[in-house]
Amino acid sequence: MPNTKPTHTGPDKTSAKPKPSGLEAFLGSNPFLGLSVWAHIAIILFLLQSPDLFTPEIPETPAHDIAREYTRESRQHAMRERVDDMEAVKKMVDALSRTEESRTPEQSPSDSNSTTESDSERPPESMQELLARSEQLLQEIRAASDEVLEEKLSALAEKAETERETETETDTPEQASAEDSVEPLSDEELVQAVSKNQREARELLSKMMRSEAAKQQGNSAELQQGESESNGGNGNGGQGLDPNNPLSVEHYFSGMARGSVQDVSQAMRSLASGQASELYAIDDGEKKRLNAPHINQRQKLVYSRKLAASGEKAEWVVLNAWYFIGPFPNPGRANIHTRFPPEISIDLDALYIGDSNRLLQWQHIQFDHLPIIPPDFTDYAIYYAYTEVFSEHAQDLWLAIGSDDQSKLWVNDMLVWQSTDHERVWSPAQGHRKVHLQQGRNKFLFRLENGIERAAFSVALAPAIE
Repeated sequence: MPNTKPTHTGPDKTSAKPKPSGLEAFLGSNPFLGLSVWAHIAIILFLLQSPDLFTPEIPETPAHDIAREYTRESRQHAMRERVDDMEAVKKMVDALSRTEESRTPEQSPSDSNSTTESDSERPPESMQELLARSEQLLQEIRAASDEVLEEKLSALAEKAETERETETETDTPEQASAEDSVEPLSDEELVQAVSKNQREARELLSKMMRSEAAKQQGNSAELQQGESESNGGNGNGGQGLDPNNPLSVEHYFSGMARGSVQDVSQAMRSLASGQASELYAIDDGEKKRLNAPHINQRQKLVYSRKLAASGEKAEWVVLNAWYFIGPFPNPGRANIHTRFPPEISIDLDALYIGDSNRLLQWQHIQFDHLPIIPPDFTDYAIYYAYTEVFSEHAQDLWLAIGSDDQSKLWVNDMLVWQSTDHERVWSPAQGHRKVHLQQGRNKFLFRLENGIERAAFSVALAPAIE
């Protein structure tokens, strides 16, 4: 009789479903409890992403009125700078539109002596008066640019002339009543309106300069090339640059401030010496390869803000003593390009209103480590740090710059560094700049934007050895 094995009639183990884990089984048997757990998780995640919704507002005090006055003065100063820049633009526009047949230098409305006298005699202007003056200047610049670009802008010139004639007509009672019913602009809206007028004035000047260059060379293709270069590239070719005007300088440097490695030392030397004409040759010809020195935290680093030949030797000097102010509000990174008062003028005695209505004052802090973390850092905020570097002699130096998150750096009022807008983790060498320091005191202003979690930055200096 053959030896046979009994047939297995139990369930197939290979097809059996695995038993749920303890937590899964518990939640599965209690569906309402499981729903509650997931709802609580969603609420916690929402709170982590929206902390400002539950940040208590600081109550008003008399000091808040003082802070508002500081802010108002800062905004008024910014408007005055932009209107003065429009005055300078109008001078250049008048010079371009003037011809020997129609106007002699003595008849020019942009005569420097008469303008200087009127500027010195001009009484302080309110923010509304500054806006009105910017609109009048823009109207005059438009009219002058229409004359120079007659062929290209004839249709626009006719339309602008019609609008100007309409504006000079006497308002009807209905119009006057409508104007009276319009709510007055806020201080911030006044600043933005003047800024918009200034941008249009500079765009018209740039267009006129390109048109004149093409006309002198007798080559219409040059105009198209100039237009394409103005939309990208490095800087603005020196067009319309006034070395004595901070906004004009920033407009020129805005292109150079981007990129990981840049040499802005020649431009800084030219501006410091007042030789603005030298800037026209900057970045022309073949690009040189820039070899910035390497920096890491394992190297010997000296923490100081004095550059003396007799000091301790190190590959890099880390700027360790800063005045800080912040946080200024930046909800959802909405103010990533907003200019706050410290960006307009530095007043270490000033008082401002910051995030959640808190009062902000400059505070001095010294560090002995990297990275530098601003005090009172919070999510979605803007901070400013200011320091001064003493140099025994004029010299070129390399800067190594790092930040978490977006950042800008001004050296002696010149924008030399601007990072991209995306959030980042700090490292000591996200960007390098070769800069020129003058003998004596040199001003450094750092703007730091924070998205979420930690805020940090660093600035280190090293000799520029050819």
